[in-house]
Amino acid sequence: MSNQIFIDPVEFHNARTSEVKLGFTIRDEYGRAYFDEWDSIPQLDADFLLKVVDCVCETGDEGPLCDAFNILRYMCDNEVIIFVGGKECNYEEVRDLVKGRMG
Repeated sequence: MSNQIFIDPVEFHNARTSEVKLGFTIRDEYGRAYFDEWDSIPQLDADFLLKVVDCVCETGDEGPLCDAFNILRYMCDNEVIIFVGGKECNYEEVRDLVKGRMG
């Protein structure tokens, strides 16, 4: 079975303070990362994915989202199953979109 990548919009709830933060999680069989500093989450999957990729690319492969960067790089280099917001996406479309942003 090939590696699968999951990218999901998330509301993070602090159980003690009731504070809510917005962001995303990204994971595969080898790593995971999250980000919780957005003001809003785009409703369209394509817009959400672009925001994730831009966020991850800002930090690069040595920043706090290095695991996320490596997951996206792996996705660009290998044909994998990708789920964005719980929906399976077309690999070629997502790969091309991500490669265009990552360089």
